[in-house]
This record gives sequence, structure tokens and C-alpha cells, in this order.
Amino acid sequence: MDNQGDADTQYVPGDRYPLELAATEDSQLVSTRNNELPRRILVVCPYRYTYRAPVKGRWVGLPLLTVFVKEFAYIPEASSACLAATFNAPQACLDPRVTIPAYVNELVNGALRLHGREAECRAAGRAYTEELSRILHSTTLALATRESFPASVGHEGALCVRETQRVQDGERGEALGEGSEVDLISLLNTFPPRLVLRQRDVILHDVQRHEAPMPFGEPLLILRYDHTTHGASGHRLLVLKKPCGIPVHPSGRCRKNTVTSILEDVFGGVDAHRYHAVPHDGDDGGSTLEPGVQSIAIRHKLHDFELIRVWVGEGYVSCSAWEELQAMIQQETSPVGGGNAKLKVYVVHRLDSGTSGVLLFGLDSTSARMTAELLSQKDDKDVAEISSSEGVAANSTAPTKELGCTKQYLARVHGRFDAAKIAEDQHNCSLVSYTHSSQRSACNSGSVGWLCIDRPIGCYSYHDSLYWCPGAPQINSWLEEREKNGMVESSERNHKESEETSERPSPIRGKRPKYKNTDELEAKHTRMKKLTIGLRGAHLTGEETDYDEGNIECQTSTGERQLRETLKRATTLVRRWSYDEDLDESVVECVLLTGRTHQVRVHLASVGHPIVDDHKYIHHLSRNTPFTGNYRKEVKSRSPPYPSTIPHVASNCSSVTTQGIFLHAWRYTLQYKNSETPETLEAPLPAWAKNADLRSDGNH
Repeated sequence: MDNQGDADTQYVPGDRYPLELAATEDSQLVSTRNNELPRRILVVCPYRYTYRAPVKGRWVGLPLLTVFVKEFAYIPEASSACLAATFNAPQACLDPRVTIPAYVNELVNGALRLHGREAECRAAGRAYTEELSRILHSTTLALATRESFPASVGHEGALCVRETQRVQDGERGEALGEGSEVDLISLLNTFPPRLVLRQRDVILHDVQRHEAPMPFGEPLLILRYDHTTHGASGHRLLVLKKPCGIPVHPSGRCRKNTVTSILEDVFGGVDAHRYHAVPHDGDDGGSTLEPGVQSIAIRHKLHDFELIRVWVGEGYVSCSAWEELQAMIQQETSPVGGGNAKLKVYVVHRLDSGTSGVLLFGLDSTSARMTAELLSQKDDKDVAEISSSEGVAANSTAPTKELGCTKQYLARVHGRFDAAKIAEDQHNCSLVSYTHSSQRSACNSGSVGWLCIDRPIGCYSYHDSLYWCPGAPQINSWLEEREKNGMVESSERNHKESEETSERPSPIRGKRPKYKNTDELEAKHTRMKKLTIGLRGAHLTGEETDYDEGNIECQTSTGERQLRETLKRATTLVRRWSYDEDLDESVVECVLLTGRTHQVRVHLASVGHPIVDDHKYIHHLSRNTPFTGNYRKEVKSRSPPYPSTIPHVASNCSSVTTQGIFLHAWRYTLQYKNSETPETLEAPLPAWAKNADLRSDGNH
């Protein structure tokens, strides 16, 4: 396709553009009370893309075509007339009657290939074509209807839609079963092995990529850019506020519509020529900038939407740093290659798509590694100071870290959050005092009481990214078992670390790789799937692995073991900022003493106060699933009825990425060295929390 795009649509492959969604009576476009589903989204025009995949261990020795047919769905290319004005991807297909001929055609034309074995791939594609043509002419082929698959799937692939007559064909005709439909998966096994995958092969696959659109409201807000080293440790960071609804890094159906891709594309990358920087003269999200701080908007030249905003001035991006960023945008780069100066960011941590707030990137690998080590500290020493196997001591003092990172989040939750009542009524919860040396409270209530939630978190569904807390008996049993095995585990871990340290080729202190090779990483994924898939599947099919309403313990020892093996220690401190009586919602501040996946979401839901619009955990609170545990009755008896279903979305935005929830990463305090002053990295408060101190009732 021409890179200049269609003259009528002005859309260029790979370019971003905003799209307004019109709500109609029959669209079922509804909104929650506080967070309206997006009426404006950011769409990426479909573009050509080459996937590169090193061969996995389980693929070695198998034919390339067999691997693709069994593990990958085929997504047909949309017609050229539909490229610019639509964002819904064509329907993916797993039917071998479609996928086998389609992948054979891609082998022939070179779209599917092995690096360094391109000629062999084309020859194999032609051989497969001859085999398929001969076999399909000799037996009955059940045809896919137009209702089942898109009409465009048959491009260059007449084999998948051609009706043939039955003719006897010797041995293979008998193997397929005379008069029966073709079993194309079994048919692959009758072909001579072609393109057998080897250990170091790299698979290349050219596709037309259709990205999922993202909700588009606030732009990315850059708060800090270290164009020179900062502090005694010499680190360089880029700090920004991420709006809700956008993923941090490429994954799944999102590549260009991610934070990392937007930054690298606009600042000296392939999209730099499409944007320009202008003074921002509108509202800065309700934030009042200090004198001398300027707000700069980076807007699309053609579609005139703001993608990035930069605050320039003291305490934010310095003038010299902004000049460096501006020079990257002003480069006259071509669509296929950037200029000399490009922005390269290194991921330090991630936030869920639905979570907003402060996000850190390293500007070099060393800075990213140093900061990631601070953020990833999950040692139990801090937790042990305020907890024991029997629970947390009431009115004790939470630890303050001299080194590491303190993470403070804000959340808007259902119900009146009463820390004292929760500590009195619920297990593994107590009141503690907590003060951080660098903390300055944004809430004027003067309260110092915190609720400490000390409940382990486990993975209930690896594929659905669903996590859970067990009940009191199971926590006590798990803690006893953990303490009992602690000495053995500690000895084994120290021995393993000693061996790995001795094997390091360089004496330079650095972050030890968690996995030595891809096989170890794949083994970890396989283990997690076994721990969660079987249990989830049995539950959904109604087998005897269901859970009693008031008991988290599984009726089978296998199910209990699977859940217990996923548990990890997790501790969160929570205090209320304010309570809105009209909405029956509270704004709370959360401090993470550990860093488990979905920790804030799971802990708040486990004490009966799920985050507003967090439909994943609100939904599971209302169902009889392993997630609910012993506290389900507590929630029923003391909490209002929360919405338990996910709102319907209009058919024309069904592929929009995850919507936002009322969870905000507010402040990270970093302490690299004892001799350094702690660095406080803070994102502006969201609108729903800005007046929390004014509505505070003072009763925490």
C-alpha cells in the first residue's frame, strides 16, 4: 500500500488517529456512574509487520506448517477499502480447512518463512500445494460457509473454498476414510516431513497488523527527563503520568498504542515527522502549575490531537532537557527510519492498563536495572517486624525503609472504609502507625491510623490474570507450613545463589538473571498453567472441585495443593482520606510493603471494599468461586450491593482495550543510597481524589 495513504481518507498505514464513537439507541453503549466508557478512542491504521519468533523447545523436530496450524489462528487481510475507516480486526480462524491452505499460500509467496531457509520454504509451499490439490480432488471436503468465516479468507487460497468430487485415491483415500469429511490435521501427518524446525531457527511471518484501539482522553504527561546523570548513583530516568486505558509495553494486540512505542516513535522515531510541539493553552487536568512552569503540547500535524504533554520548568523537565526532546521531534525523519538522535526507554516497572499514575523508565540499561531492583524488593523482613504467624499486633508500628522504594497508591472504593471496624471483625487485619521520613500528606485530616492487611495472595487463573486471598484457617496453616520449611528453603536458596554467583563471568555487581535460558522460563509458565488451568476448568465444568460458600478449602486435596502453591506473602497499609455519603464511596491511600500482582485490588476486595469500576474483582465477589473465601459472608452482611457485571459495550467498540478503574499510582519514594536525599516522584492527583481532603469527615 502507498505510504502516503488514500487521498480520500488521508490515513497512512501505522499512523494514529482519533475516532469519535457515536452512541445510538441500539448500541448498548452504557456507562458506569463515575467512569463513562470511551466516546473517543485512538486508532492505529492497519500496517504491515513482520513477527520474529525463535523456535521454542517444544517445536524442535516438528514441521513448520504443523506448528502453525496447531498453535496459531489465521487472521485474513482486510480488503483495501476497509483499511482506513475501520479498527475492528478480521475474525481469526482456527479451522484447518482455512488455516492449512492459507499458510501454504504464505509459504509459496514468502510471507511465512525461516530465516536463512527462504528458498526451501517456497519449495515446500509448492510441494504442499500439489499434495493438497491432489488429495482434495479425491475426497469430500466440508466447506466453510460465509456465515462462519469472513469472505476475504480465500484470497489466493481457493483450496479452502473449492468443492470437489470424490474419487478413489489408493492408500491415502483409505486413510482419510471413504465418504467421510477430510481430517486435515491427520492429513498433515501423511505428508513427507518438510521444513523440520531446528534449535536455532527463527520464524518470520509477514502480516497485516490490526491493533486494538485504546480509550483516548488525557495525553501522556512527561514530568521529568534526565538528559544528564542525576544524584550520586548517576542514574537517568524519564518519569511520566500514565492515563488509564493504555498498556505500558507491546503485548497481544497492542504495539504502537503503548507507552513505550509512543515515546520512541514520536521522539526521533518513525512518527517524529507527524508531530510538532506547541504551547498548551488549555486546562492541565485541573492542576495549577507553579509560576515559571510551562505546559507544552505535542500534537499531530494532520489530525490535530494532543498525544503527549510536557511540563517544563523547575521541579519538572529542565529547559535544556526540553531542548533535547524538542530537537528529536523536529528532525525531518522518513517513515522508514529515524534521525540520528532517538529516544530509547528501558522499562523499569509496569502498571495495569486500567491503572493511572506515575510511571518510571530508565534512559540507559544501568539506570533501569538499579531502579528496578529498588522497586522489586519484596523481602519479608519489613513484614516480619509488624506481623507473626498469629496475625498482626494491634497498634504496632510499621517499618520505614532506609533503602528501597515506598509505593503509595490512591483508590476509590465502595462503602465506608472503617479501619477500626475492619481490624476488629476481619482476620489478619490490625491497626498500625506508619510514617515515612519523606512523606508529606495530601490529606488534611490529621489521622495517623492505618489498617494493615497481611494476607497472602495466590493465582487463581493464570490466563485470566485473576488473583485471590484465602481464609483465616488456610492462612494460618500456610504460615505454619511456611515457617516449618523456612530453614530448608533458605538453605537451598543460599546454596543456589552461591553457585550462580560463582558462575558469573564478570565481578561487576548487577542484577542476577531470574532464568538462565528460555527453557527455564517456559518451564515456569507450564508450571503456572498446571496450577491454575486444571482447577479453573474443573470449576467451570461443574466437577467436584467447587467451593463451599463459606470455605475457601477445596473439596479435593489436589485442588487445595494447586491453590496453596501459588500463595505469596503480601502486606498492604490502608487509611481513609474521605467518605462521600451520597455515593457511599471512600477515597483511601495504600502503601505497599510487598509488590504482588493486583495486590491493592485483591486486598481491598478481600475486606469488602472493592475498587470502583474494578469489575473483575467486583464480579468475583458476587459469585461462589475460590476467590471469595471466608470473607464472602462478611461482605454480604456489611457491604452494599455492588454492580457485579461488566457493562455492555457498543458493538463498534467491542475491541477497545481495558477500561480504567479508580486506582492511581500516586507517589514513589526512591532511596538509592543512605547518603542521598530520597527522591519523591509524584503524579498529579486524579480528579476524583483532588478534593478528598475537603470532604474528609476526620473519622478514620
